[in-house]
Amino acid sequence: MTPDPSCTLLLAGFNNLAHAPRGTPCEKSIVTVALDENTGEMKANEADAIDGLNNAAFIRHHPSQDIIYVATECIDGHGDVLAFKTDRSTGKLAPYGGQSAQGASTCFLTVTANQQHLLFVNYWDSTLGVMPLDENG
Repeated sequence: MTPDPSCTLLLAGFNNLAHAPRGTPCEKSIVTVALDENTGEMKANEADAIDGLNNAAFIRHHPSQDIIYVATECIDGHGDVLAFKTDRSTGKLAPYGGQSAQGASTCFLTVTANQQHLLFVNYWDSTLGVMPLDENG
């Protein structure tokens, strides 16, 4: 399957967002890509795509672990912050954990300098949140 080039945001739908993005909704929540370093071509890995997330809008890579954090964004319920373990050799993502952000339109993720906390914002509710991280991310 060829990715839709007009799909610039990995969003499942636009009807429950605080903003009106351009483009078209995507079929999958998260798709990893492989880079051919010889040609510069990137190829989507549809077989290992993550599906079923409600608007996976913000993604942050842990600075020292093979983990990505994903915030789901919607205004009609609480967002989630999810963790996925990444396999560097294949690009495959495996669910690793997560919890509710206790607020709507969860966005912006960052790991603190000491890598002990993950910070996030619930845009719609105007709240900030902090999640503790253990030594494994």
